[in-house]
Amino acid sequence: MKIPITIGVTGHRDLRENDIPALRSEVAGQLGQIRAKYPNSPIRILSSLATGGDTLCAQEALKLGIELVCPLPMPLEDYRKDFSEEELPVFESLLSAAKEYFTVEGGSADKTGLERGYRLAGLYIAKHCHVLMALWDGSPAKRDGCGTAEAVDFMLSGVDSLDKDPFSRTGFEAAVIHILTPRASRPQETFSIKTTLIENKPGIPGEAMKQTERFNKDSASVEDNPGNPPAKGEIVLRAGKKAGIMGDVYRTVSRLSGINQKKYLSSMKTLSILAIFMALSLLIYGSSETKLYLAGYGIMLALSALVLFVSEKRDYHGKYLQYRVLSETLRAQFFLCCANIEDNITEQFTWTQKTDSLWIKKALDSLLVGGKGESKVSTEEIKTAWIVGQLNYHLSARKKNSRKHKLNKGTSGAVFVLSLVALLAVGAAEFFFPEYLDKVLPLGGHKLLLLLNSNEDITLRSLLSLILSILPICALFFSNYYGKLSLERKIEDNDKMAVLYQTAKEACENSTCEPCDLFFRLAREEIIESGNWFCYCRGNSLGVEL
Repeated sequence: MKIPITIGVTGHRDLRENDIPALRSEVAGQLGQIRAKYPNSPIRILSSLATGGDTLCAQEALKLGIELVCPLPMPLEDYRKDFSEEELPVFESLLSAAKEYFTVEGGSADKTGLERGYRLAGLYIAKHCHVLMALWDGSPAKRDGCGTAEAVDFMLSGVDSLDKDPFSRTGFEAAVIHILTPRASRPQETFSIKTTLIENKPGIPGEAMKQTERFNKDSASVEDNPGNPPAKGEIVLRAGKKAGIMGDVYRTVSRLSGINQKKYLSSMKTLSILAIFMALSLLIYGSSETKLYLAGYGIMLALSALVLFVSEKRDYHGKYLQYRVLSETLRAQFFLCCANIEDNITEQFTWTQKTDSLWIKKALDSLLVGGKGESKVSTEEIKTAWIVGQLNYHLSARKKNSRKHKLNKGTSGAVFVLSLVALLAVGAAEFFFPEYLDKVLPLGGHKLLLLLNSNEDITLRSLLSLILSILPICALFFSNYYGKLSLERKIEDNDKMAVLYQTAKEACENSTCEPCDLFFRLAREEIIESGNWFCYCRGNSLGVEL
């Protein structure tokens, strides 16, 4: 299951007849560029199909085979009345070609709600798209306006000036393809058609689409073997359309996250083992001056560089973290949709998350496009599948992480004790039996096994010195590998989240909180915890420490 790159469109109704061919060419060119730039991503266009710019963009998109989805400003029967006899057949034709159409929430056709419906449709399109294509003359927005300027203003500011609703935006996500478009109602304007990309933070919106493209490309590798769904049994079947979409993408993302996690851990383990043998090679070379050990050091250094290069090139660590955060977010959104809550939970991201994971927010915006779903999943089913399921997960994860942490601490302690014993033994020999330390060990034919020259001798002092050096080198593996797993922090997080889910379980069972409010607050805590996990894990990048 892939994530669509969504292009919103808004445009003036009163286009000049002579400009239409040039506008069609420009719109088609821009859409073609986007499709060529993101070849692995499904491209989708959002248009309310109003006469003029909206209709023109929809027509050009369909010619290119781009999917059309139509958020309508009012119920369809009322909206039809807003078209002339000449315009209505064009509207009906486009509507029949659309994959889906629906009335935006709050849209109505009464006198007080007519303009508000148009305004809400424009804001909906701006809110749910990766980039807004605007056939706009550049005139400023009005506080209570309902046209193209207001949609552009919302896209750039994230604020509905009429309702003072900020939608929790950072402003980083704003991207508007501004096609400067003269209007027939203003014949005195003489400017020509030209296109400009407007971004509050240049490059940031494009990076979000680039990461979406990367995910969509990766998703092709697991199409035949996706991961497990976010819930078992018939819940997915009765959860409604949007929950189903979240569940399908979740399966793909969780599978990709697991694959990249295994590759990251495998690379980290390989680098840690190579680091041990590199250190041993140098120690033995320093004692024996056997050139083979120096050559071995060079070979292992080259292998380490190769593993590091491949891991960074394929970004195992970054993909593991980003896909894990996306999967956690999708699971929370899935259960919210099961409860008929379709608010985008990423609006609750912390400021840091909005900066680090903008592509995830835009992915959810895109996936949530469509009419309101109708989930038939009960509160009890959500509690069992989500709350109890996550409670059991964190209790189990705590045990697993605790075992790894104990192994790491136990091994480190054992190495320390052995090092101390070896030090005391060598010290005693130096003071009381120094004559024995300079004796040559009778290795005989075993020299070849140790890659030593036949004329090289090993004394007891050299051997004990080597043992004293090997012990801390063995501890290097655990510091390189287990140290980067952040086990103590993960155990602490498991404890906190287990308490959270236990509290939520009791609140659900005792009816001390309204279910929808409980579920939304729980989802918010989940994504914040996921953001904290991302912040401390991203510092555990691969490297060779000697």
